Amino acid sequence: MDFWRKFGLFPSHLNSIKFLNSSDAQLAELGSDCSEHLQSYDHLTLSQKTTADNIISQFREISYEERGLGRTSLITHSIDTGNAAPIRQRYYRMSPEKQRILVEQLDEMLKDDVVEPAESPWSSPVLLTPKKNGELRFCLDSRKLNAVTKKDAYNLPYISEILDNLRDAKYLTSLDLSKSFWQILINEEDRCKTAFYIPTRGTYQFKAMPFGLTNAPATQQRLVDILFYGPEFEHRVFVFVDDIIIVSSTFEQHISLLLLVLNKLKLANLTINLKKSQFFREKLKYLGYVVDANGLHADPEKVDAIKNYPTPTNRKEVRRFLGAASWYRRFIPNFSSLASPLNKLTSQSKKAPPFEWSKEADTAFTQLKECLVSASVLSCPDYTQPFQIHTDASNYGIGAVLTQDINGEERVIAYMRSLNAFCVNNFAHPNKEYFKSYPWFLRPIRSIEEKSSSD
Repeated sequence: MDFWRKFGLFPSHLNSIKFLNSSDAQLAELGSDCSEHLQSYDHLTLSQKTTADNIISQFREISYEERGLGRTSLITHSIDTGNAAPIRQRYYRMSPEKQRILVEQLDEMLKDDVVEPAESPWSSPVLLTPKKNGELRFCLDSRKLNAVTKKDAYNLPYISEILDNLRDAKYLTSLDLSKSFWQILINEEDRCKTAFYIPTRGTYQFKAMPFGLTNAPATQQRLVDILFYGPEFEHRVFVFVDDIIIVSSTFEQHISLLLLVLNKLKLANLTINLKKSQFFREKLKYLGYVVDANGLHADPEKVDAIKNYPTPTNRKEVRRFLGAASWYRRFIPNFSSLASPLNKLTSQSKKAPPFEWSKEADTAFTQLKECLVSASVLSCPDYTQPFQIHTDASNYGIGAVLTQDINGEERVIAYMRSLNAFCVNNFAHPNKEYFKSYPWFLRPIRSIEEKSSSD
């Protein structure tokens, strides 16, 4: 036993040891959820690893793997169609292979009590949409139903606002709510509106909230906002729809927060996907970024995808590239100026010239890729300290860099730009320098400025 203590190993951690003569299949049989989550935690002390192991074991009790699909009673989803007549659509024909996958997923939903047999005047077709991992997901094509559904104005949080608050993230945990939409029931009187037909199997309707409904994200966000409202969660627990992140500056604080979150999820009867959740990390991916104690990084996988993006051959491909690159615009100085030649190619006006990939566009395309590959880390703002704004103007727009002194070093918080070529082009250069400080340009950082002033 002294040998195990010397090297920080306990019986609960032994499954993470790889023996030289063991096959991958044998190792997979030995592995446990807890040990998988603790294998690479060299930043934790021996006692911290033991505590972390215990916490993860408690989360296993509310995992889909252990309990199956959760079902909350805190909220239900309504589909308000007013006086609209029922919409009836024919099903989509599919290949035998896709039909097989469709039936398999239908059986899985019946097992999880997500759908039920139905007789309904409503009927929407279903389709299979690809997930990030290439697998296909059963999806209700509810576009016509959505068109007659009264929209829920409940707001989703700004992703940028969440990212700006991820300071002192020395310990991070992300939780994945297992099939989160399916953990929320639909009002009984509205379930008939989600009916669909499967050849050879008949008509079914959703009991739980399906993917594709116009108000589903709003209902999900309302639920997590109810759950994690309170000063104990403020600036430490953030949720965008169903993506939960918990950040803290100390291990003890992290344990306290995890126990609070665990209790809330238990009370709400929600379950998590333990395999997709990450505990006690120094660094993790969240909402397309990589977060650590130093700040925000561009996700290397997404940057590689942009770096390897082929030269566009039409307007649609240019728009797709700009959409991907714009996600990381806060990392790129003078983004609007660099992207301007590409923006010109996206015009949908009937008077727009035929698509032509110019040398200027190719240079902009290459430069944007290079800027993303070499993008530096961005610090999260400290609202108790002053900020500095460095501005510049050109014929293509106005740019600025928001910085802050952190531990005696000037650190970049964000690069900002505003594409106002029409307005700026009408100013002579001396006036451009004046125009760059025009108050409306501060709108992107007004929330930071106001919060800093109020502290």
